[in-house]
Amino acid sequence: MSVSLVWGTGAADRQTVTISKLTPAFATFPLAFKCPVDAADGKIEITATGSGALRIGAVSLMPSDNIQGWRREVIEVLKSFAIGSLSLAGRELRVRHEWRDAIGDPDLRPPTWDPVWRVSAVKRCRYDEFMALCRLTVSNRTSP
Repeated sequence: MSVSLVWGTGAADRQTVTISKLTPAFATFPLAFKCPVDAADGKIEITATGSGALRIGAVSLMPSDNIQGWRREVIEVLKSFAIGSLSLAGRELRVRHEWRDAIGDPDLRPPTWDPVWRVSAVKRCRYDEFMALCRLTVSNRTSP
């Protein structure tokens, strides 16, 4: 199996990493890519050959300059709003939220069924991660 970061149409406009030892067991393959240019239309290509089944749980494109797992530009934009407080998603999500499903390795967190949107949803943000976002973005203003 190979995974490529592609940032253009030419043969040299890609970086490819080969993963040679796949097994039937779940495994995480952290890969690092470095794009030599600023590209707005980059993509990830995953190519597998041979027989058998391949299941991909999630693909994350987190920049290396992230801050505690949050994209740097998102933190900067949120800080620019001078937010006084943040809250978790709507009431319906909080009511049915099971905190035990949001602990541990994010890649191993179980998906749940979202009855509102009728999709399988993965809990990616746990409370300590949300609190880190609050610390990074919420203004410490004492008056309005």
